[in-house]
Amino acid sequence: MDVRLHLLDGVVDYADTLGYVLGHLSAGVKSLSANLDKVPEDLRDEVAEVDVEIIESLLGSAFVVCQAQITAVTKAALDIQKLARAEKIEFKAYGGQAHEVRALGERCDTNFSKVEVVWELGNYFKHREEWPQSAWVKPSPKLRHTIPVLLAAGLQPSSNGNLRAGSAALGNPDFDKMSVFFDIVNKWGVAVRDATYRALSKSPPERD
Repeated sequence: MDVRLHLLDGVVDYADTLGYVLGHLSAGVKSLSANLDKVPEDLRDEVAEVDVEIIESLLGSAFVVCQAQITAVTKAALDIQKLARAEKIEFKAYGGQAHEVRALGERCDTNFSKVEVVWELGNYFKHREEWPQSAWVKPSPKLRHTIPVLLAAGLQPSSNGNLRAGSAALGNPDFDKMSVFFDIVNKWGVAVRDATYRALSKSPPERD
């Protein structure tokens, strides 16, 4: 068990790499805003329309990058849960499903955690073109958790600004402060780690 806990510690600390990547994506959004000020007035609307599409893609990329860190923490946590169950150790921090781990941490609203929103925004960016319009009203079993999370975050069917809406719901309304996403995922990872330790009657390690 100690080896599994050490692996979880390492994965949680790996979040610093996520911050580095998100910093570069933030810089991309900032550069678009700066360049728009240099565009002639008669071309500004046309250029702004293109910039909006790029910002949506940069935000989507940020959420997908966050998914990599969320996946790593979730896998390490579920490995511990599985081992505890195999060794007949009582473990009540979370169940054996990935969505139960993602449900921990800071809340976006009373129903969903912020990490659940980040996760589903990444799924939206990757798969939205595969979803029929009817999925927003009557989700398939595969989307039965995804759609309610997205609707709670302010997304709308057929909107071309859904990733910006999700970003604003998470506390980044100007879209260039993706450190907000890092903080959400990082704090969630610590919350998962701490809950895991406490469920095993151990003291969580102190962070620098």
